[in-house]
Parts: sequence; structure tokens; C-alpha cells
Amino acid sequence: MRKRYKYIIKEVTPPLIFTPIKIIPELRFFLDASKAYLAKEKICRELLSFKRKELAFLLGEYYSDYDLSMLVHTLSRYTSSFEYFVLQNHLKVKTVEELAQLGGYTTVTFRRIFNSVFHKPVYEWMLEKRKESIVYELRYTNATISEICYKYGFESLPHFSNFCKKNFGISPRGLRSVQAVPPQETPTICEEAG
Repeated sequence: MRKRYKYIIKEVTPPLIFTPIKIIPELRFFLDASKAYLAKEKICRELLSFKRKELAFLLGEYYSDYDLSMLVHTLSRYTSSFEYFVLQNHLKVKTVEELAQLGGYTTVTFRRIFNSVFHKPVYEWMLEKRKESIVYELRYTNATISEICYKYGFESLPHFSNFCKKNFGISPRGLRSVQAVPPQETPTICEEAG
């Protein structure tokens, strides 16, 4: 379905006037049955994953690329704006809860949307970005180690030093003294999701 999604984004021109997608009987049955599961307080991850795959199958099987273009182009704009929001704001907060609140989402909803856009748990992604930023600042800026430590929310220099040793195998001072190579030539410490 991802290949088809990318194909529709690149190759299928959406209609000038967006109209809701016509709900065929098979989709209506799926939606009615799904209501019962989604109304429960606890939702089984495996069942949710199965239902997501079932929805992808129904859309792919019963709708043309043109029909799906209305849905896909709308989702594309939404996910692009969500991604933009995350990239612009993740360094302004310290926790997933704060980032969700900043965007006006509940934490559960934010985590779900984040996973579908970035294909990675939000906490893990934020930790990687934090580590990348710390390494960058230590190597390529004139900010003091103390300034970097407190900027990223560490309570003390020993906590910051322990974080660096645990995650990079070297102290902040050691990271700073590593031969600085222009950023585009520096091997990344954490791989990007993609």
C-alpha cells in the first residue's frame, strides 16, 4: 500500500473539488464492526494492527487511484504539517507529554500519529535527536559544556557527563576535543528513521 500511496501522491492529480469518499457496503461493514473495538477503554495492539491492514486492503481492493487521491492528498498535507510541527518544536520541550500538549493532542493520540508518520516511537526519536544535537553543539559551537548541559535539561554536570559516557562512550570534554569535521562529512551517531 505504501508504494501505491507514493504513486498516487506523485502521479495522480486530485480533483479540484474534494468530496467525501463513497462508502461501499464492504467498507460500511468494516467501519460498523470497528466501532465496537474502538469504543472500549483498552484496545489490543495486535487487533488494531490487523484492522489497519484490513482497511488498507479494502481501500486498495475496492477503490481506484483517482478515488483514493482525494483521501491520500488530504492525508499527505496533514502528515506534512504534523511532521513540520514536530521538527520545529521537539527541542523546545523535554517530554513527549509536553510536545503533545504543545500541539493540542492527548499523549495517546500524539504517540499514535507520531508512529504512523515517523515509523518509530516518539520517545526513542526524541532521544536520538537530543543526542545528535548534543554532539553537534559540543563539536561545532562555542557554547560551554555547562550551557549545553543545562540547555538540554540536565540537572548537573555529573548527570550530563554520565549521559554522554553511557550514550557515546566518551565524556563531554572528550566529545568536544574530537577532531571537528564539517557536519556534512561527520558520520551520524544515530541513524535517521526512514
